[in-house]
Amino acid sequence: MTQIPVPDAFAANAVEAVIAAIYLDQGFEVAKKFILKNFEDIIYKAINNQIIRDFKTYFQEYIQRNGSAN
Repeated sequence: MTQIPVPDAFAANAVEAVIAAIYLDQGFEVAKKFILKNFEDIIYKAINNQIIRDFKTYFQEYIQRNGSAN
């Protein structure tokens, strides 16, 4: 199967939509658990000023490197 590159903005928008869907379907706590499970390392670095770029740029690069948010 041929992989087609996905623009960073599309990947970020897709993850945002998934988080919103989880929130709307299952509530805040489940959405929070999903976010912390998948993005804890990024959040920790952001809190400790270890990320120079804005969060969305870093998140997009993370998705691009890892191929998904899982």
